Amino acid sequence: MKLDRLMAMLMILVNRRRVQASELADMFEVSVRTVYRDIDTINQAGIPVVTYQGAGGGIGIADGFTLDRNFLTGDELASMAVALRTVFAASQDQRAGTALEKIRGLVTGPEADRFRSRTESLTVDFTPWGHDAALQSNVALLRRCAEEDRCATFRYVSAQGDDSTRVVEPYTLVLKGQTWYLYALCRLRREFRLFKLARMRAVEATAERFERQAVDLAARPWEAEGSRPGQNVTLLLRFEPQMRHVAEEWFGGGILQRDPDGRCVARVTWREDEWVYGWILSFGPGVEVLEPAHVREQIRTMAAATAARYGTGPA
Repeated sequence: MKLDRLMAMLMILVNRRRVQASELADMFEVSVRTVYRDIDTINQAGIPVVTYQGAGGGIGIADGFTLDRNFLTGDELASMAVALRTVFAASQDQRAGTALEKIRGLVTGPEADRFRSRTESLTVDFTPWGHDAALQSNVALLRRCAEEDRCATFRYVSAQGDDSTRVVEPYTLVLKGQTWYLYALCRLRREFRLFKLARMRAVEATAERFERQAVDLAARPWEAEGSRPGQNVTLLLRFEPQMRHVAEEWFGGGILQRDPDGRCVARVTWREDEWVYGWILSFGPGVEVLEPAHVREQIRTMAAATAARYGTGPA
C-alpha cells in the first residue's frame, strides 16, 4: 500500500522544485518521519532526492537530474496500474485511485489504447461478496496507525473464544487470501503477533507513538505464525464421488488419490482452527476425516451437537 504514495510523491517532486516535508506529510496524512523514510526509498531506486537548507529550502530532486519518459516502460506502468487498482479495490484508499489516475495521465496519444488494454486484461479482486463497512473502517484506521507509528488498542477474541484487551504497535496490514490481518508487536505478549481483523472489537488509535524495530517485512515474518508448535495439523480427507469436483477445485489433481469406487483422498497440512472445522462440516456427509483421530472426534462431536439442535422445534 506504500507504492501509491511513493509514486504520487515522486510525481510531485518531478513537477515542483522544492517541497517542505511537513507539506508532504499533510498531503499524504502521514508523519514527517514517514516522509523521510519514503524519500530514502526513492533514493534507493536511483532517483537523487536531496534536502536543501535555508530560505527557499525543502525536499527536491537534485539539480541537473531529469526523469526520462522511458524510466518506466509501458509494461511496467501497466503493471503498476493493475497493482494500484487492486489496492484501491481492497482498501478503498483514495490515494491509490489518485495515483492510478496520475499514471494514466503519463500515457497519451497512440499508446493510450494499448495501455488500456494492458491494464484491463487482468483484474485482481480480493474483496469478498458484499461489503463490510466496519471492517473497511478498521483497515483504514490501522493503516494510519502503521504509517504514523502510532499505537492502537482493541479487544481481541481468540479462536478459543478468549476475550482480552490488547495494546499493539502496528507494523503492517496483511491481506492473506480474502482475510485481513494486522502484524504488530503485542504489548501484552511482548512479541510480534498476527491479529485477524474480524476478531477485533472497539478498535481505536492512541496518542502514544512507538519506535519501530528493524523488521524485514519483505521477508513476510508473519508466515512464522503458521509454524508455531501445535498450530498446524495434517489431515487425511476422503471425498465421496459426488464431491470429487469440489476436491479438484480446492486441491487440483496433483495431490488427489483416486479410488476405483470413485472416491478420492487428499492429504493436506493446514492451520488448525475453527475455520478448518467449519470448512470440513460445510461438506456434510460428502467428506470424511480419516486422520488424525482428534480432528475426526471433534467433527463427530460438532456434527452430533448440530443434529441435536435441529432434532426438535425452535427453542
